[in-house]
Amino acid sequence: MKHIPLFIFPILFVSGCFGPYIGSVGSTHQHATFKVYLDGNGLNLLNPKYMVKSQHVHMEGEDADTIHKHATGVTLGYFFKTLGMKLDNSCFTTDDGNNYCNNGDKTLKFYVNGVRSNDYDQHEIFNNEKYLISYGNENDSEIQKQIDSVSNPVG
Repeated sequence: MKHIPLFIFPILFVSGCFGPYIGSVGSTHQHATFKVYLDGNGLNLLNPKYMVKSQHVHMEGEDADTIHKHATGVTLGYFFKTLGMKLDNSCFTTDDGNNYCNNGDKTLKFYVNGVRSNDYDQHEIFNNEKYLISYGNENDSEIQKQIDSVSNPVG
């Protein structure tokens, strides 16, 4: 049996506690776009309280559709956390505490570039990607309209 030096345990513990590694500010510069629909209604994030909440990742100016990523390793979960919101594979929680969780006929769905994904909060944001987060009981046609409403990333 091999022995692991005791000084390794704190390193393993700390790295496991804080989730994925986020690089330093300036380690990348990428843009992605997104929309959030809750029960068929678009979530309005065009409010100064949501702009430039983190140097690692943010929205800025008059553009609430574009995510500006300035550090490697940044996930959608981290992005929403900077806004006081939470995203996981079963719930989206707004900053005012409203929970939109899977229940019966209403479900939370996540799409990357129009393709359904199960990554949700674990999805690392990458350049030129388009994200849709949708909660409700929309049919395929309604989901497609929501996907089509996500603008193309610029820059």
